[in-house]
Amino acid sequence: MDELVRAESRLNKGTLVMNAVARQLISFAVRAPSGHNTQPWQFSVEQDTIRIYPDLSRRLPVVDPDNHALFISLGCALENLVVAASQHGLAASVDYFPSDEPQECLRVRLSAGADAGEDTGVLFRAIPERQSNRGTYDGRAIVASDLARILAASRRDALEVRAFNVGDPDVEPMIRFVREGNIAQFNDPAFIAELVSWIRFSRGVEEGRAQEHHQIEQPGRHPSLEGSPPLYPNGCPPSSWAM
Repeated sequence: MDELVRAESRLNKGTLVMNAVARQLISFAVRAPSGHNTQPWQFSVEQDTIRIYPDLSRRLPVVDPDNHALFISLGCALENLVVAASQHGLAASVDYFPSDEPQECLRVRLSAGADAGEDTGVLFRAIPERQSNRGTYDGRAIVASDLARILAASRRDALEVRAFNVGDPDVEPMIRFVREGNIAQFNDPAFIAELVSWIRFSRGVEEGRAQEHHQIEQPGRHPSLEGSPPLYPNGCPPSSWAM
């Protein structure tokens, strides 16, 4: 991966030379997670400003009918972009869906002078390593110190995040609700059709197309990143499930 050049060397009479810088920052933004890996975003670059637009052609009307997950995905892309900018000496000022824009967008204005801290460096290095994996857990408990850090980072005034140990009686009702929800989803033909339409079954062909279009990867979920689980929970179709 090419190192970004720090902002000081990208100044030309006080104006950021944006094309190369923006393309590299966007290459980190598009590594963000999104529902079914739909990558529902588009970018534009104008001088020192990058805009992120929702791509509603990639919405998921069955599992995300109000587009809330789509906009969460935009936020993830924005976070990656801001982290990458800060890591390389650029401050990012964000306007969230400003009213003076003709199209709904996130507007990011860049300027020189950001001082990346140690935490930003850790987050930046994690961007190309992140992936979703829905394979079976190996059964090892999360290290207590790591769990404590996760809970501390998640702490908010209006939000409480709880951790449950395996076998905790309080988690059993939630498991039942999740199981019932899964059964309802997999009994829905529209859900199955939407899910299958976003699964990539041929890595070689899709990777070739991604390179041709200068993308990190083709949209959609690839089974190899999910532990190749069966399409149906328990490996059985809905007609064989018992409530």
